[in-house]
Amino acid sequence: MCETFCSPRFLPVPQWKASTSLDPPGWLRRILGVPEKETSTMANFKFLTSLAGLSVAGLLVAGSATAQDALDTSAFQGIIKDQMSAFAAGNAQAAFSFATNSLQQKFQSPEIFMQMVKQGYQPVYRPQSVTFGQSKMTKLGPTQEVYVVGPKGKNWLALYSFEQQEDGSWKISGCYLTKSDGFAA
Repeated sequence: MCETFCSPRFLPVPQWKASTSLDPPGWLRRILGVPEKETSTMANFKFLTSLAGLSVAGLLVAGSATAQDALDTSAFQGIIKDQMSAFAAGNAQAAFSFATNSLQQKFQSPEIFMQMVKQGYQPVYRPQSVTFGQSKMTKLGPTQEVYVVGPKGKNWLALYSFEQQEDGSWKISGCYLTKSDGFAA
């Protein structure tokens, strides 16, 4: 079930040329409308004010994206609760239905999936308590932190990943389970 986190995909990091000047390059001057013949001070001022404007616009867009992510948090938590309820009821078919198609293909049947969860994910399969942490958008997609106390009384962090399906619904694409010091509210 650790498909997403066990094989991370690394993205290339752009290499930026260090510069001691805030003078925008020629191509950026043309985009910002800064003539080539302006003094460096005036060009820097226009460059910085344009950059500040873009930053504010970026924050406004990020703010609206955060509101959307907050709406999905309840969906992620509901999916996890429903899957845990299916585990508790011994309903392999229902628990399996919350997994992405790629996970379903990997485990082939609800029974095999349920056996894998019983053997490798006891804290999620039979938790004593469950506390939801933060939902975060990562390079690999949205994740939901879930702090669980396992059947033996130990604290665990289950980091669930999600993929949006063609119909707009969300399904669990992975779960990374690690020991935790617990959750402090």
